Amino acid sequence: FIIFGYYFGYYLLREIMRNYTYIVGIVLFCWLSFGVFSKAKAQGWQANIQSDANFFSIQKAFYDDPDHIRTPGSKVEDGPEELYKRWEHFMLPRVYPTGNPMAPDIIYKEWAKYQASRPMNKTAAAIPGPWHYVGPKVAPGDAGGTGRINCITFNPVNPKIMWAGTASGGLWKSTDGGNSWTTNTDNIPDLGVTEVAINPRNPDTMFMATGDGFGYKINNGMRFGGAYSNGVMRSTDGGNTWDTTALNWTYAQARQITHLVIFPENPNIILATTNAGIFRTKDGGNTWKEVSAINVSDLKMNETNHGMMYAGGSNFMVSKDTGATWNFVTISYPINPGAMSIASSPSKGSVVYILLYTGYDNQGSSAYLMRSDDSGATWKNASTINATPFYGYYTAALRINPKNADEITAGGVNLVRSSNAGGIWSQISYDNAYPNTNYAHPDHRVFVYYPGSTDTIFNGNDGGLYESTNGGTSWKLISNDIHALELYRIGSSVADSS
Repeated sequence: FIIFGYYFGYYLLREIMRNYTYIVGIVLFCWLSFGVFSKAKAQGWQANIQSDANFFSIQKAFYDDPDHIRTPGSKVEDGPEELYKRWEHFMLPRVYPTGNPMAPDIIYKEWAKYQASRPMNKTAAAIPGPWHYVGPKVAPGDAGGTGRINCITFNPVNPKIMWAGTASGGLWKSTDGGNSWTTNTDNIPDLGVTEVAINPRNPDTMFMATGDGFGYKINNGMRFGGAYSNGVMRSTDGGNTWDTTALNWTYAQARQITHLVIFPENPNIILATTNAGIFRTKDGGNTWKEVSAINVSDLKMNETNHGMMYAGGSNFMVSKDTGATWNFVTISYPINPGAMSIASSPSKGSVVYILLYTGYDNQGSSAYLMRSDDSGATWKNASTINATPFYGYYTAALRINPKNADEITAGGVNLVRSSNAGGIWSQISYDNAYPNTNYAHPDHRVFVYYPGSTDTIFNGNDGGLYESTNGGTSWKLISNDIHALELYRIGSSVADSS
């Protein structure tokens, strides 16, 4: 193709120059050459990986790529090099000497073996021994955070009982509306939590999607870089103890879970989205069936017609039978979406929004909002959101005001809001305003209204859990009790072995 391009360009240049249109000829030749080389260069180091998940093969492909290093002096927080380095640091101690990654559930299984041979209290409120939490017990100054929050879930009977899932610090519970937090999952090793679903008829029955669904995805589709998943876990005593369900992993599958949805009218029906498709159980987790092989980034239930469900990734799908079957919806997208977030209106069930991203690696890009007024059948472009940068599905908060279908809040680096269905956007959180009250840590993952309120809002992001009691005008960090910082290193003393 390159050789053909040069000969073709040379031929055009020669013929045009014969007619003395030198400038046009030179422009055409340069344009064609640039296009050919750009196409070849744009493949990047990830294209060399193909289907290989071996750590050393991926590492070699990265360092062999002459373009892997960003421009010196550029201030890119999450550029390709930064993302790779985080992945490399996380994965290196988690592969065998051959370079093949360890089974995603290996830590949990080894812990289960140990527990079986030495019976112990699963809740493990306090484990005897020399280890205890040192800190930090409050968020560090200068806009520091307390750890990433992936999900916020309310007890359907008593919303003052709240659950917050963290990237690698387990599941945390509040019984006073978020003022204080405790956990009893410290004894479940390497626990990340992406989503929690609670049985609305029996809140003691809960389901937890383990692992960090926001890990890094390499070109071959494998997703690493976050806490491992050992599948969907179930509790029948209000979160005091947890056991695995039939949806758990083997090494060859290497899956992650991104969302859980429970059907209120029949809580035995639960759907889980994974990086291998959508799985559904109709017996409360005892058995699971793959109902779609499509990898989706979001899953939502129609707020007024629960039997209708929406799923989106690079395409949008609708189910009208509680997720048993799925159909694609033909949409004329303004971009080729790499991922999307979905929101259904609680006050007007026919209204659905989707927020489109070009993908995880296009950091700092805009997002595009689309709206449907007929439950996802037809769509129109609502707006381009330039009020804050987005990071693909990594920052994917999207929520509709429970009482106003035209008011939408979206979370990228900062939170932005539109009160006229996406026509105009305004910023409601500022990552550079610390210590002012309009500060909230950047990179927003989840944004929820307190049940029955449009003024009290909870916002989970990379720095913890924030609350606003005035509709988003000011924010307060409420997660000092949540000890979920991701620890990067540990050191020991050479002078004192104790």
